[in-house]
Amino acid sequence: MTHKVLDLFSGHGWGVALKKLGVREHAVDNMPEVNATRVANGLSAVTYEDVWDVDKAEGLEFDTLIASPPCQTFSLAGRGSGRAALDQVIALIDVRAYKSVDQLRQATESLGDDRTALVLAPLHYIHRFEPTYVVLEQVPTVLPVWEAYKPVLEAMGYNVWTGVLRAEQYGVAQTRKRAILLASKVSAVAKPEATHSAYDNRNPRKLDGKQSWASIADVLGFHTVPNTGEPVRYLKLGKQKNQSLRTVLEPAPTLAFGNNYGTPRWFATESDAAAWVPFPEEWVSEVAGRFTLDEAAQLQSYPKGFEFKGTAVVRFKQVANSVPPLMAEAILKEVWK
Repeated sequence: MTHKVLDLFSGHGWGVALKKLGVREHAVDNMPEVNATRVANGLSAVTYEDVWDVDKAEGLEFDTLIASPPCQTFSLAGRGSGRAALDQVIALIDVRAYKSVDQLRQATESLGDDRTALVLAPLHYIHRFEPTYVVLEQVPTVLPVWEAYKPVLEAMGYNVWTGVLRAEQYGVAQTRKRAILLASKVSAVAKPEATHSAYDNRNPRKLDGKQSWASIADVLGFHTVPNTGEPVRYLKLGKQKNQSLRTVLEPAPTLAFGNNYGTPRWFATESDAAAWVPFPEEWVSEVAGRFTLDEAAQLQSYPKGFEFKGTAVVRFKQVANSVPPLMAEAILKEVWK
């Protein structure tokens, strides 16, 4: 069966997986840079920009709805207005506000941030179009919202699974957790079967019966410091004391970039990283020093050389905000099985 997808808040992580699977995608995204990135890499151009323009989805052929609403207000790395409004968001589901776009848009004023109400936009699309398959993705703190979706979808005839997936269990060389909802009107759905072991930062050698997670070195190889041959062994993503420090023999920490995209660095020794002494500027190159965009993209499971458009800040944000394509592929295979 050939599937057709309507992809809300599309970015391009899902698009890379869909292209690999040979599936047509109608993308919805309001970032011009995302559209430019999609076109530059042979993905379909954005069909329309604003998810609230639901009428523009009328007449589009799709049997699958995918949605990855903005995570900034719910992320633990953000200020938390979305987390604070979780009860209000769930209450809007209980009173069936999702049936009216106007009512959902008015709710943005009471939720503290215009982006928070977007987590309910997919439910309006499901109510209005009843696609055969549904895939939703967000940061783990949004799981209660997906769980509140579940009885609504079940009443509509869907089989539903909700839970948290770990990216490293699907071959991504990065520890990233995401809350997922899968729904199908034609078959049971379950947690996508993991292909790799979960990573335990307290005991990295511990495996759970599957093949080992992919490491930084598995994806990027071993780098060396110019003129010394000394291996680059550690990656640190920020200056804060609580920022993760990983060796290249482990998966990368969760990639999260904002205006601080330039802070991640490679270090030769753990003591260098602890003291925050980066390589001298003359060493900054593709083999040592500053963490590059292409390295970040490959650790997110994008193909090497994937071309991102926009300013440096925007390019790094596109990587960090995207669904890792390898995990996306595993999710889609489960819901379409």
